[in-house]
Parts: sequence; C-alpha cells; structure tokens
Amino acid sequence: MEYICNRLMVVGSAGKVKKFARSNWDKVLGAKHCELAECSPGRYISDFNTKEAPIVEPLRKLSLHWPKLIFLLDWEWEDKSLKGFLKAQAGLLESYWMEY
Repeated sequence: MEYICNRLMVVGSAGKVKKFARSNWDKVLGAKHCELAECSPGRYISDFNTKEAPIVEPLRKLSLHWPKLIFLLDWEWEDKSLKGFLKAQAGLLESYWMEY
C-alpha cells in the first residue's frame, strides 16, 4: 500500500493549540502512524501518513473548524515523485507542489 508522508505544523495561541492537540484532528485528516514531533506553547507538529495526497479538502475543513489557527502541511508522495506544501487558515488555502 502506498502512503504519503506528511508533516503538519499548527500555529496559534497556546490555549487554542493545546485544545487542537487533544482533538480528533487525525481522524479528520485520515492520518495513520502519527508521531508527535513538537508540542510547545503556540506550536504543534506531527508526522503522519495518509492514503491520498494532497489532503486539501480535509485540511480546509479542519481550518474552518479552527479559524484562529494556521495550518502548514508539508507532504511528499515518494512513489510518484511529488512534493508539496499547503497553508490553510479559516478555510482559505494556498497550495504549492512540484514533480521531481
């Protein structure tokens, strides 16, 4: 089974980030094999895998639910030689990707 490697960084107020970290964000994004990389006041970072790339619509929905947070997603689909970056805040998205 092919998996896409993702790194999600969430930035915002310490209280909102703490609440986000305890939410079921992983289910919303379809995240598997989550590994916490950092959980500090105002910043949360997790590495995980997904079955699809990029996870644009799930990330947009998550950002709508948490409008005060900024979501930065770095993803790579090694089998297809694709690399990308998504930024989401309050349902607004910026997306960049490239083939290598």
